[in-house]
Amino acid sequence: MYPRHAYIVVDINNQEYDYDIAHTQTFAIRLYILHLSRKSKWTFFRRAIDDQRVARTIAELHRRNGQNPLPFLADHIKGSVYLSPRTPRTI
Repeated sequence: MYPRHAYIVVDINNQEYDYDIAHTQTFAIRLYILHLSRKSKWTFFRRAIDDQRVARTIAELHRRNGQNPLPFLADHIKGSVYLSPRTPRTI
């Protein structure tokens, strides 16, 4: 969450995902954006340039979240608190 926008990741039919080692998995995630403009017009488009960056960000969020259940929230407004992170970053 950010002050003016929020992101959500929906991962559908990903056979490679393994929650136990998700903090080390950085295979590219196909990124699509659903955007609502000020004129109330929706657009949906692919943004391949950010696939790998988003994968690394999600892996780091998994590491910080520890073994706590999904979903997890990265709050860039109030600040996120992670009480039981996994072992130090290995990616």
